[in-house]
Amino acid sequence: GLIERGKTIIVLEHNLSIMCHADWIIDLGPFGGFNGGELVYMGYPQNITNCSSSLTGKRLLEYISKE
Repeated sequence: GLIERGKTIIVLEHNLSIMCHADWIIDLGPFGGFNGGELVYMGYPQNITNCSSSLTGKRLLEYISKE
């Protein structure tokens, strides 16, 4: 596969289950369109839940708490 050959895979996804398995998250926002496009968070998935300005982090924390 691509990863085994040292290639990078970039996935644009809103699925929380997939985000939990990512190596790195780049969260743009805080909203879409004209109200977005700013870097809100960049780093490991397990740390995004500590970013108070990240709506994605809040949703991911809710998702993880249910499991």
